[in-house]
Amino acid sequence: LNLTLIDAIEVLQKCLEARQQFRVFLFFRLPNLRKEIEKCARNTNKSGDLLSAVTKPKVIYEKPLHLLGRGDAAVEITSSAIPQRYRLVDCKALTENTVLRICEFTDFPVVAYCAISYVWRNLRIGKSFVEGGDGVEFDVKGAEEADPINTDVLYHACMASLRRGCTHLWLDRLCIMQTSKDDKRWQIKEMYRMYQSCSVCVVLAGGLQYMVSLEEETAWIHRGWTLQEALAPPIIEVLFAWKLHSGRAIAATEVVPNQSAVTSLSLLLKTCTTGVMSFIRDGHSNSLMVEAKIFSAYPMQHTYNDIPFWRPTRKIFSPNVAALCIAMDNDMDEDTKLYAIWKSALMRTSSRPVDMVFSIMGLFGVTLDPICFTKDDRLSATIALARAILEKGGRATWLGASFKLPPCKQLPTFSVFPRTQVAGKALFKGQEVSEMMDSEYHCPGALVPFPQGSMDKNGFFTFTAKAVRV
Repeated sequence: LNLTLIDAIEVLQKCLEARQQFRVFLFFRLPNLRKEIEKCARNTNKSGDLLSAVTKPKVIYEKPLHLLGRGDAAVEITSSAIPQRYRLVDCKALTENTVLRICEFTDFPVVAYCAISYVWRNLRIGKSFVEGGDGVEFDVKGAEEADPINTDVLYHACMASLRRGCTHLWLDRLCIMQTSKDDKRWQIKEMYRMYQSCSVCVVLAGGLQYMVSLEEETAWIHRGWTLQEALAPPIIEVLFAWKLHSGRAIAATEVVPNQSAVTSLSLLLKTCTTGVMSFIRDGHSNSLMVEAKIFSAYPMQHTYNDIPFWRPTRKIFSPNVAALCIAMDNDMDEDTKLYAIWKSALMRTSSRPVDMVFSIMGLFGVTLDPICFTKDDRLSATIALARAILEKGGRATWLGASFKLPPCKQLPTFSVFPRTQVAGKALFKGQEVSEMMDSEYHCPGALVPFPQGSMDKNGFFTFTAKAVRV
């Protein structure tokens, strides 16, 4: 392997973490090793402490939580941060010292960190999960259009992170220079790596202003960026308001006693297809029926203890949930999962149309340069993504994502692009796109296997396949 010094240290750290399960033999080639060591030494003025040179971050922001706020008191890191750097929130500083500390890394961080998946805006229906809580709401300079961040929610997120052994937390709102276009463009290209390399991803489906319970519907499954955030990490958990303590049936593990808990995203998605889950509290034998519609809403007018025989059995998944479940299923073949990604993306929305492409490109092993596209240029970005996929030998797994939506006039092998918005659902002529999708994978007898070929700069797809005369 040809690795940089930092890459080698990352690999060695992962091997050390797995040393009890595997015996690993590695051979590294480190070109210009002396120069790299001298560079690290110059950066730290400690020629003998190589590991410290690579891993020690710089604190660029530190302030007590009670001093955070909105307006002039909003968090601002531009004056102290350097563009195109990695940044993480210190979980222990926040939970133990009630201080927001943001650290900046010159190279990709080797510390264990948790990545947060959330929506920038969410319709607030319920009440705060902390009764009488004294959490402070604050903004971030350059991102004032988003819901404010509540320090109580941030505390619970850090506790969920520490529960998994992660000392740091990655939250785009705090870890990206929101007033710097240069940093934003670079961070977009690094986004997939940030989620892929985290130890765990924690989903805050209701956003950062307050934490929802399982019975409250959220917009999380309708947002463009959350698709990548659900598929790239090795472990994905949902953090939610919870007062029933830990238990089994569907595993719910308390994070903060009598306030919050986590469970697996895949399990919760499947639970949302029936609308209820059976839960048995630790130390009890009786089960409770808990409503779950955090990712899909169905009316329910009964209590936790009612047996759900009154509810019609759902024969199929809702298209939103089905597409994500298929994309997350490791037992599915690769083309089926990629097909599900295109379907899921079609039912999602974002404030910037071009982000509908940037938010999934990493899932196809593609990195586009954001500087080449305007915020509304979803068409050109889609063509660029499709061309890159085909050039790598990939298949046109976007074909037939929806047989009910009309084709795009400028790019006829794709369905028409739904209207995008910062909140809400993907719409076409006022109708939810999810209502124009089916949950079959694939469409029986059609487009299997998906064709390979090439696409020109105008979006015309050329491929070779058998055909019949009509």
